Amino acid sequence: MKHFSLLILTIALFLGGINGLNAQCTPSTVQTSVGIYPVDSLPPAEVGVAYSTQIDLVLPRDTTVSFPPLINNLTISFCEFILDTIENLPPGLTYECDVPGCVWTIDHNIGVISRGCVTISGTPTDTLAGDTLDAVINITPGYIDSTSFECNVDSLRDQLNMLGLWPVVQALLAQPFNIHWTIADGNVSIDDRFNRAALGLRLFPNPTEGNSSLRFELPEATNSDIALYDMMGRKIRQLHAGELFPGTHEFEVSTADLPNGIYLVRLSLDGGNSVITEKLNLQR
Repeated sequence: MKHFSLLILTIALFLGGINGLNAQCTPSTVQTSVGIYPVDSLPPAEVGVAYSTQIDLVLPRDTTVSFPPLINNLTISFCEFILDTIENLPPGLTYECDVPGCVWTIDHNIGVISRGCVTISGTPTDTLAGDTLDAVINITPGYIDSTSFECNVDSLRDQLNMLGLWPVVQALLAQPFNIHWTIADGNVSIDDRFNRAALGLRLFPNPTEGNSSLRFELPEATNSDIALYDMMGRKIRQLHAGELFPGTHEFEVSTADLPNGIYLVRLSLDGGNSVITEKLNLQR
C-alpha cells in the first residue's frame, strides 16, 4: 500500500515527464514498479514531421487515506483508472489508449500487475500554445472482496456517505495534471544567426547506403544538442551535446544496425531557440 500523496506524486511526475499513425499500443512489461513511463518528458515533436510516442502505465491497487479525527488509515482499493481528456493537443495529433474509452480496470489477483499505455501520434500542423498539455485522470475507489478479488464501489460509497466523506474522496481522486512537451517549428529559427542558410547546413550523402555526415559552420559559440531519431520520435543516437565553438563542425551519423527507412537528424542550438531537422533516407 502507498499513501495517497505518494500516489499523486507518482502520477504527476510521469505526466510532467504523459495517430497519422494512430496505432493502438501494447503495454510494455519492462517496468514492474508503480508509475508512468517515461518519467521525465516526452520526446520532442516537430511541425510537419510524422510523430508517435508511447506512454506506459503500471497502476497501483490501493492507497491509505487519513481523515482524522473520524477515520484513521482508511484503506481504499482502486477499481478503475480513467483518462478523461488530454486538452490543448496540437492540431494534427491525437491520442489513443490500449483499452476502450481509456478506462483501465485494476486486477486485484495476487501477483498480477495492471498495465496500460497511451499513444500520442500524427503529424502536428502547428506548435503547442505554450508547452503544456492539460490532462484529467479519474480514479474510481472501492473495497476488495477477499474471496472474489472483485472491486466493490457501492460498499465504500455507502460507508463514506454516512460520514459525509464520499465527495471529499471523489475530489481527491479526480486530479488535473500538466504534461510538459516541446512542439518545435523545425524550419524556423527565431535567431537568424543559426538558421539553415546561415549555417550552410549539409547532410550527405542523402539518400545513403551507410553512414552520413552532418556539416555546418557556426558564427559564434553556442550550446548544442544533435541527435538521430526514428519516425516514431524515439532517440536512436546522441551525436553531440554541449558547447560548440565558432567554425566548421562535422559529425558522422552512424546507421549501423538500423533498418532501411526515413530517419530524422535534429540539430538544436542556442538553448532550443533554433531547431533544424533534416530527413535522412537510408536505403541499402
